[in-house]
Amino acid sequence: DGKWQGGGNRISLETMVGLLDDPENQAQVPLTVDLLEDGHLAVLGTVASGKSTFLQTFIYAMTCRYTPDEVQMYLLDFGNRILESFAHMPHVGGVVFENQEEKLSRLFFLLERLVGERKRMLKGGTYVQYLQSSGESLPAMVVVIDGYAGFREKTKNRYEDFLVQLAREGTGCGIYLVFTAGGFGANEIASRIGSHFRSTLALEMGDRFQYLDALRVHRIEVVPEADCKGRGLANTPGGVLEFQTALALRADDDYERGNKIREAGTDMAEVWKGRRPK
Repeated sequence: DGKWQGGGNRISLETMVGLLDDPENQAQVPLTVDLLEDGHLAVLGTVASGKSTFLQTFIYAMTCRYTPDEVQMYLLDFGNRILESFAHMPHVGGVVFENQEEKLSRLFFLLERLVGERKRMLKGGTYVQYLQSSGESLPAMVVVIDGYAGFREKTKNRYEDFLVQLAREGTGCGIYLVFTAGGFGANEIASRIGSHFRSTLALEMGDRFQYLDALRVHRIEVVPEADCKGRGLANTPGGVLEFQTALALRADDDYERGNKIREAGTDMAEVWKGRRPK
């Protein structure tokens, strides 16, 4: 009907991405992500554990819930090109793939400029304070990197210093990072960036100790079912619980789902008459 689910005076960036199993209470409850509340998000897991599918669900849910006046996204796909289907969404400022070095350089130049603009606009305050007090709309910006280890390797760490700055200062400016990777560590999300990620989700990992490291907990009572794409663990207020990632749309296969997202993006672009990402 041309209307987004969010709207109004938004002091939230929450969206549903799956279902949690809560055996103690014999219940299934929604798994939600709220960047405004929890900050940057790392989605960790082995190859074929469902990291890119999780991003597809997350991005589609955000674009359905919030308008481009509320959320704008920049997508870096160093994985299986699943994010290409979002290219025409009015929320998306661009989708960059590996080997698109010039486009990547332009994107990071733009992001550096936007950080400076945000700092001048906020005048020492925070993004949340601005939303609460100004009454004006200022879109949150979400920078997604699918396959962070591949991104680091392909770019030879050229942008890591700036990403450290974004990880440290971004949430205060309304700029949020969402990365997928195999885990935390020198060859994945290095500690100087990872230490600023307050929120992590662990899809299938190599062993129990890797779950502990990913979730930053000392013990877990459950390990997700093996070889079940999209199955993982989340550290919730009620403890570490198993979850299943939702699918963005009902479809017979991934290819059809991608086409449906493209169609939805085209429809949104036709309806939306407001500002768009630079």
